[in-house]
Amino acid sequence: MVQISTVFGGDPVYWTLALLGTDQHAMLDDFELIEQVHGLHLSRMWVAAE
Repeated sequence: MVQISTVFGGDPVYWTLALLGTDQHAMLDDFELIEQVHGLHLSRMWVAAE
């Protein structure tokens, strides 16, 4: 599971994927976003495959 991160900027050009459980970020192109997870406490959470 990953979370779309805007830590580097709010424009989609600067979005990265925050790798949960780590302090690492990855580029969107490094993953295939499979589906969005909806939940009460989840914001922009995605299931992704590297």
